[in-house]
This record gives sequence, C-alpha cells and structure tokens, in this order.
Amino acid sequence: MLVLISNELQKLFKRRKTWVVFIGFLLFMGAVAFGLYKESENMKKFNTPEYRLQNLKETKESMIKDREEAKKDEEKNPENKKYVEHIDENIKNIDIEINGLEELIKSGKKEDWRRNLDVQIKNSEEMIKDSSMPDKYKERQKLELKQLKYLKEHDIKPMASYEFNSSNFIKVLFQVLGSLFLALGVIVFSSDIVSGECTPPTLKFLLIQPVSRGKVLLSKFISIVLASTALIVFSELLYFVIIGAFKGFGNLNYPIFIGTRYQFDMTQIAKDGVRPMIEVVNSTMMIPMWKYIIYMFLMQILFIISCVAFSFLISSIFKSSMISMSVSIVSLVAITALSNIVGFIKRISQFFFTTYGSVGDLFEGSIAISLQNPKVTISFAVVILIATSIICYVISHIVFNKKDILI
Repeated sequence: MLVLISNELQKLFKRRKTWVVFIGFLLFMGAVAFGLYKESENMKKFNTPEYRLQNLKETKESMIKDREEAKKDEEKNPENKKYVEHIDENIKNIDIEINGLEELIKSGKKEDWRRNLDVQIKNSEEMIKDSSMPDKYKERQKLELKQLKYLKEHDIKPMASYEFNSSNFIKVLFQVLGSLFLALGVIVFSSDIVSGECTPPTLKFLLIQPVSRGKVLLSKFISIVLASTALIVFSELLYFVIIGAFKGFGNLNYPIFIGTRYQFDMTQIAKDGVRPMIEVVNSTMMIPMWKYIIYMFLMQILFIISCVAFSFLISSIFKSSMISMSVSIVSLVAITALSNIVGFIKRISQFFFTTYGSVGDLFEGSIAISLQNPKVTISFAVVILIATSIICYVISHIVFNKKDILI
C-alpha cells in the first residue's frame, strides 16, 4: 500500500498542473497579502492623531451649523430644544477629545493604549448598566467587556482589525478563500486523479497488477488528499512565517471569541414571518489566538478532504478528464449559487459541504444566522464534512469496482 501511495505521489508532483495550481495559490495569497498591507497603511494614516483631530474639528463645525439651524425653529418646535441640548453635550465631548489630541501632538508622545483601554472598559461598563439597552445587546457587550478586562489583566495591547501581521493575515485569508475559491482550486487539482488515467489508458496496467482495485483506489485517494492538503497548508504557512518575520506575528495569546450559538427569539416575529435569532447566553468561548489558528487549519483540512472526495467521485464516474473537471466545477458553482437563493435549497444547504468552507464565519456563528438555522454549529459542520467524505468515497469505490477493466 505504501508503495502504491508513494508511486501516486511521485506522479502527482511530476505533473505540470500540480505546480501551476501551487503557483496560482501562491500568487493569489500574495495578492491578498498586498491588499491587506495597503489597507493597513491607509488605515494607519486615518488613525493618526493629526488626521483624527482634523476630522473632529470638521465634525464640530457641522454640529455647530446644525445647532444654529435648530435654534431658529426652537420656538415653533419645542422638541428642538432637546435636540440642541443633545448637540451641546456632543460638542463638549468633542472638545475634550480635541484638547487631548492637541496636547498629545504637542508633546510628541505616542498614545497611551493602557489609558485608552481603561476608558473603553469604563464606557462598556456604563453601557451594560444602561437600562434602555436591550438584553440581547447587553450579552454581546458583556463579552466585549470580558475581552477588554482580559487584555488589561495580561497587559496585551488591543489589536486593530486592519493591523498587518501574520495572525490577521491568516484570519482574512481563510475568509477570502471561503468555500468557492478553495474548493475550485482543489477540484482543478484533483479532478483527473482517476479519469486522467483513462486517456491515455494507463489505468488498465494498474488493474492487471496483483493488487486489488480497492487498494489502487484507496492509494489514489490518500495520495491526492495528502498532496492537496500539503500544498495548500504549506502555502498558507509559508506566508504566515514570511509576514511574521517582517511584520510580526501579532500577539498569539490575544483573546478570540468562538462557538457562539443562536436560538430564535420567541418573543418577536419579523415582518416576513421569520423570527429573529439571538445569542444563547454563555455559549461563546474565549480562546487564545494560537489555538484559534490551529482550529481554523484543522477545519480547513476537513473541508479540503470533502472537496477531494467530491471531486474524486466525479473523476471515478467519468473517463474523460475534461468532462470530470467540467462537471465538478459546474456542480460546485451551482450548489453554491442555489444555496444563496431563499427556498427549499437554502433550507437544506446545511447538509452541503460547500456551506462550511468559510471557517472563520463558522467559528463566529454567522453561518447559522445567514441560514437562519440554530442547528448549524461547529460540531454539526464537522459531522457533515466527515459524512460527505465517507459517502463520496464509498460511492467511488462501488463505481470503480464495477468499471470495465478494458476502459
């Protein structure tokens, strides 16, 4: 068996297509990295004290104009008095921020992130105490407060979402790859693993050897899974290390929320007849960044295996590489497109492996919201991906064993 797997791996890595797909992934990831870097540089500019000071002054001028307009009609419309008072309060707060930024600029010092963190914690605590805030929003605010307090206790600097480092890059990359890009790459790479040996007819030379068809098929499946996983994960880790070497890895102990589960809010009914979804209290877990990255890689590997199994099934059915690739791609695009259409297909899309390609959305729980299905959890996704892989392989095995040896 090991000899068969070794031979299949050698054939895979001798193919020109293997290296074309690999280079394509590297270029795609490079484009993502470059885009994130440019966005990070732009956001840094927007968040400088000078730029924020300019924006605050412009906002203050706009508020002053609104206040003057409201004062003109204050006698006709008594409600304008409250509006004017509200604007005055906002202007006072803006003046405090302006003074603080001007002092900071004059001193030439950097902002004290620890002080800003204390302010955020205080504001968050006040928001939670606000009786006018709905309970469903308070739960999310409590989680954010928990994160802020964790950062303070462990002396961790808050990390902006636009910050360019390895941790943020890998999170965004998994989001961008999603279901479609990653699945398409895997399908293009693996769609001819069986059908590719029908023209020219090299498969019959394998089948006449003193090895069972089941072992031949299993060796092909294992080799394509190993090759696909290795090429994709290696590409991602390569960029992770390179970006980390030049721009830093970010704080790998940074707290991340995962596992949020949802339930229907039985107290309300939306206009379209669908009940809104709210978070299940205490369902969200907080884990360090390094563990979150490992979880994402593991879930992505499961998704890759499902993609390979699906493509493997199509390749076992057809004898033409072109037909198997075309059918695989068309099927994938059709399933993805139909899953976004409201109706029966969307209701059953929880059972499609393509639904779980965006591992970041899965861990955050946003897939459950988009499908309006509280049953869609991380555990449910793992079961679907494993079941898809097993079912596709079993069908491939049955089809392959019945295939005409003369091809």
